[in-house]
Amino acid sequence: MLKKSKKNVAVEADKLETLNEIDVAKALREHGIEFHQFTKPNRTIIPFGIRHVDQDILGTGGVVSGVFTNIWGPKGSGKSALIYTLIASAQKVKPNHIVALYDSEYSYNEIFAMMAGVDPTRLHVIQNNSAVAVLPELEKFARSGACSLIVLDSVANLITKAQEESQKIPGDFAREIKAWMLRFVKYIHATDTAGVGTNQVTEVIGQMFGDNKDYPGGQAYKHNSQMSIRLSFFEWVGEDGKKVVPGEDTAGMRIKINVDKNKFAPLRKTDESNHPIIWWENHAEKHIAVSLIDDGIRAGFVQPSGHWYTLIDPATGAQIDKYNGRKNFEAALVNDDEGIRQRVEEWLWSGITANVPPQPTEES
Repeated sequence: MLKKSKKNVAVEADKLETLNEIDVAKALREHGIEFHQFTKPNRTIIPFGIRHVDQDILGTGGVVSGVFTNIWGPKGSGKSALIYTLIASAQKVKPNHIVALYDSEYSYNEIFAMMAGVDPTRLHVIQNNSAVAVLPELEKFARSGACSLIVLDSVANLITKAQEESQKIPGDFAREIKAWMLRFVKYIHATDTAGVGTNQVTEVIGQMFGDNKDYPGGQAYKHNSQMSIRLSFFEWVGEDGKKVVPGEDTAGMRIKINVDKNKFAPLRKTDESNHPIIWWENHAEKHIAVSLIDDGIRAGFVQPSGHWYTLIDPATGAQIDKYNGRKNFEAALVNDDEGIRQRVEEWLWSGITANVPPQPTEES
C-alpha cells in the first residue's frame, strides 16, 4: 500500500479548503447573497458615563445592545445606582426610544434617578415581583423594538406561581428563568435592544459546610449573559473623597467593579483600589468630575501640589489653568468652564499621557 507524502497531504488540504469556499459561495449566491457581504453586526454601545469603567474595566465603551448583561453583587453594593446612570445614557444615545424598568424590589427612587440624569417622562416603570406577570411583559417590550434598554431589577426578588401558592418545588424558579432567558435573549438580539438584569448574592441558612452563597436564577442566568459585572462595597467617603466613618458627613461610597465575563473584549486585570466609583448624594455629575481628576492625575496632565491643582497641556507641557482647592476644580469640570471637561475627556479617551516635570506652584 502506497503511503501519501506530506507534500501530497498539504496539496489535498489546500484543495479541500478551496472547494469548501467555492461550495459556500455557490450556496450563498443561490440565495442572492455575495460571499464578501458577511461582516460583524454593528451594535450600539450604551456607556455608563464613567470613563475608567467604560474603557479601562469593560474595554467596550459600555453595555453592548442586542445582548444581555448581568450586574450582580451583595446588597448595598451600588447596583441600582449604576443602573440609573446607564438609563440616563440610554436616553441620550437613543432619544427616540424609551427605557423599560421592572422594579421587583419596589425600591425605585425618582428623585435619585433624576439626580443621575434620568428623564422620568421617557422611563416606563413597572413595580411587580410576580414572575408570571413580569417575564411575559419583558418579552413583549423586547419584541416591540421600541426600547433602547430593558432593565430587570432584580431577579432575586421574583417569585414563581408555586411560591405564591406556598408550594415548595425544588428547581422551579431556575427552570422558569431558563425558559424565559432563552426567549428573551433571542428577542433583544433581533431588535438591537440592550437587556440588563441585576442579581443579589444571598446566603443559605443552615448550611454548615462548603459555600453558603446562593445565586438566584440558577446557572442559566449566568450562561445566557454575554457580560457579567460584579460589584462589591469598598468604603464610605466624605465630600473630599477620603474615607470616613459611617454617619460622619458621609457623602457617598466607593465600590469595586470586577468583570467576570465579557465576550466583546478581553478580561482586564485592573487594580480595584485605583478605580473607585463614588456615588454622591447631591448630584451625579460630581462623581464624574471626581473620576476625571483622579484619572488625570494618573495620566500626568493634572498635577496636585498642596491645595493647588494644575492642568497642563500633555503635548507641550504648558500650564493651561490652575485651581485653588479640589472643590473649585470639580466645579469647573461640572460646569465645563471654557470646555475644560470636554478637553480632559478627549485626552483620557484617546489614551494621552503627559511625561513632564511637575509645575512650580505658589502656596497661599
